[in-house]
Amino acid sequence: MENTINLSTVQKSNLVQFQDFFTFFNFISSNNKRTKSPVTLIFINIQNIPQKNNSNGTDYKLEYDYMNQFLSETLRESDILTKLPDFNGWIVLLPNAEELEGVYYLRRLNKIREEFSIIKGIKWCASIVEIKNTLATFEEIYTDGIQALKEALMEESFSFKVVEKYQTPEPADLKVSIIENDQITNNIFCEMMKKIDVENFELNIRSFFDGQSFLDSSWYQSDHMHLILMNYALPKKNGMQLLHELRSMPNNRKYIIYIIAKQQAPEDLIYAYESGVDGFIIKPFNLSVVRAELKQMIKRIRI
Repeated sequence: MENTINLSTVQKSNLVQFQDFFTFFNFISSNNKRTKSPVTLIFINIQNIPQKNNSNGTDYKLEYDYMNQFLSETLRESDILTKLPDFNGWIVLLPNAEELEGVYYLRRLNKIREEFSIIKGIKWCASIVEIKNTLATFEEIYTDGIQALKEALMEESFSFKVVEKYQTPEPADLKVSIIENDQITNNIFCEMMKKIDVENFELNIRSFFDGQSFLDSSWYQSDHMHLILMNYALPKKNGMQLLHELRSMPNNRKYIIYIIAKQQAPEDLIYAYESGVDGFIIKPFNLSVVRAELKQMIKRIRI
């Protein structure tokens, strides 16, 4: 028996009006700016589908409706579908999805489509736009998605084009605190951090001269990732006391904590690591080596 699609289930909540789709996109993009998750839009076009029946009795409007329902039934609950206002086609919004997931979705769609005889012969194409930043407007993204769709239309068989210009993430803020009571050492570390350039990160650096002044500030209270370089022997609150306070706070995993110290006994190092320190900078140190280590560590931070 041939596979069919049940048109009695035709209206699914995934299918929304274009203006509502625009609202959903802005809401999801705004939320993903906070979570650093991408959004992917898939533009789909079907070709050579007139809006009236032909002489041999083929109901092209019915074929369009079947394709419409077919797309609706292949979506996840979180995905959103809308009809293109100026094309025979649709846009699919995949929240928290990268380009590769869009590619897999289209390939899966094409494979499943072959099982349905009524839409098997429909020629179609697509474009994929992965968005990792909120710097562009929906109108700009829409224009580029449609342009890529037109390029895919030129191909002989099913094809898709990828728009890559929105895949560069916005720079993430990384707070850096230098907590060191020696003025010269404090300045050295501040200047060293200013010279660290890591793609997709903006370093915001502040210095403190004792642990208590750091805690008295509101600097440590935001949700940003926060690199802390602090001396072991600080006045008012020493490095270990400050470490315990930071690790007892909610969301303490945002802190990446290095202690600057002279050579320590193995048991003291073990105690510090078990208390939550991420690394030590042992005096005397080579500044170039420290800078290289910290740069590589920052690159590994998930943004």
